[in-house]
Amino acid sequence: MRTGRKLFEAKVIPKEKEGFIQYLRGMGYTEGGVLHYKRTINRLDVFMFERGLTRYSGEVGESFLAVEAESGKHTAEVLQRMECCIRRFDCFMDCGPDVFVRPRVMREAPPQFAEGLANYIDNMRKRGLHETTIKMQYDNITRALLSLAESGVQSFSEVKPEHIYNAFEKSSGKCNFSTPVRGLLRYLYKAGTIAYDYSEFVPAVRIARPIPSVYTEDETSRLLRCVEQDDLTRRRNGAIILLALRLGIRSGDIANLKIEDVDFSGKEIRFVQEKTSFPQRLELLPEIEDALLSYISTARPKSSLPNLFLSLNVPARAITRSSVYWIVSSRFKKSGINTGDRSKGGHSLRTTLASELVTEKVPYDAVRRILGHEDPATTGHYVKFDVESLRSCSLEIPKATGNLATYIQERQRGGAK
Repeated sequence: MRTGRKLFEAKVIPKEKEGFIQYLRGMGYTEGGVLHYKRTINRLDVFMFERGLTRYSGEVGESFLAVEAESGKHTAEVLQRMECCIRRFDCFMDCGPDVFVRPRVMREAPPQFAEGLANYIDNMRKRGLHETTIKMQYDNITRALLSLAESGVQSFSEVKPEHIYNAFEKSSGKCNFSTPVRGLLRYLYKAGTIAYDYSEFVPAVRIARPIPSVYTEDETSRLLRCVEQDDLTRRRNGAIILLALRLGIRSGDIANLKIEDVDFSGKEIRFVQEKTSFPQRLELLPEIEDALLSYISTARPKSSLPNLFLSLNVPARAITRSSVYWIVSSRFKKSGINTGDRSKGGHSLRTTLASELVTEKVPYDAVRRILGHEDPATTGHYVKFDVESLRSCSLEIPKATGNLATYIQERQRGGAK
């Protein structure tokens, strides 16, 4: 902030800010936690005031985070806290207090199940699952175990299918029940803790996955033309957009790329994926090579930092995932492309690449390797894009016969009346 006084003079969103802070207090946040949120919203207020913005939106929040990230004033931990605050403020603004995300309270498993659950958690760590995934699994399993305890179950050996069904029915988040509990029961059976594999009795919950956002070749061409390399900022941003669009690299991985990850002599980009912790090797396409060389030689600030992409403000800092989102989304807006309900961040460019590969009949296993997917089922999700291929598999609907034909005829006669 330029002056401490201005921080309190800017009053672009006074009612929203006050409502948000009061609601935090009502939710039981400590005054220390409330103070952090208040400081971030005050910064957001100043950001909007200085730019003449009178109405808050998610896009304003992303721009604010990107500017703060490039300012070089904050540590990675502070930036992470600011991002969390903006995400919760977005939810408060969009949905109101009734559906505001409550602070997560880690429950404790009933004593009779604690040892078995602890062993399963250790097993997940040995399998290399991320700590965030493990925490989510722990919380969801603990909810189910508390329900079992309420039913009078005193040990895992007493668990019966009816107990599982009852716990499932009581669960408010059934999609968060099935997979974690099924994994726990399968582990307990293999470990000899329970006599039968009750994982088969856990009801399955199918969730319709929305089709990811995809852009046409004409739209991506317009996007690239919008990022012509005629100044320092555009050279960096053009290289970032090409990495997402041509190679499908995730925003977090783009932000984490190091200079040494790019092998210009071997024409490869090598890095460890942040999401999966698995190594990835991708071809350094000529278009991307030219963009990176132009950025490194003329636009990248002089810095000892190993990161490839840096903020252009002094002192230079590594960009963040939020910066990548802001770079891509702002270029979509500037290009005049009508995004509609489609996502306009880096992930939309990744899914656009997937769409193009599937449409061009590239084998799914090759698409999976390019995108860095470990689970083949994830890549199969992109078959939804290939509408023309799906049409070629369509079958003619056979004429109704027997009782069905009679039923249809009766309904048609009834409608005619």
